[in-house]
Amino acid sequence: MKRTFEFWMVIARGLQALKDKADRMGGRFTFDRLREREGLGGKRRDGTDILNKTRVSRLLGILDELPRVEAWRGSKELSDKQRFDWASPEAIYRHCPVFATKDEGERKPSSYAQMKATNVELQEQLNQALKREDGDTFNAKTSSAREIALALFGQLAPFAGKAERVARELLILVKDAPNKTPRRS
Repeated sequence: MKRTFEFWMVIARGLQALKDKADRMGGRFTFDRLREREGLGGKRRDGTDILNKTRVSRLLGILDELPRVEAWRGSKELSDKQRFDWASPEAIYRHCPVFATKDEGERKPSSYAQMKATNVELQEQLNQALKREDGDTFNAKTSSAREIALALFGQLAPFAGKAERVARELLILVKDAPNKTPRRS
């Protein structure tokens, strides 16, 4: 037996009455207990829900938008077959423009996506801070002799004795250079 739209709206009105009563009574699980007592909740013998919470939520949402949903169902854009096939709360949520979700472009990014974007941005900032404008660890024009020495030492320190040999070679090159420039640092 096919459950019609009218059948589902009778169920929705019953659920709305139970929800209103549960709100007046108060309590966290009052609505669930009332649904179970009236046969609109709980479990069957096989363990499946009689009327699961998702379907209940959709039915109440459709009831809140009932005039717009009925206008859509009565529109000429739906065939009689579609009206019959799309009677369930799930089909109405899937096909009715009243419940259309926002486009992907309009969605707010998830917390994880926001964190990932922030991480990428911070990594780029760190890389820019570590690199100078020409990609080296120091700028020969603007860095002091101490900064250059520290940069070279930092690169050569892991290789035992190499920093000292490079320093000696630099001294030899400086002494042998024909065009000595004045010292700036």
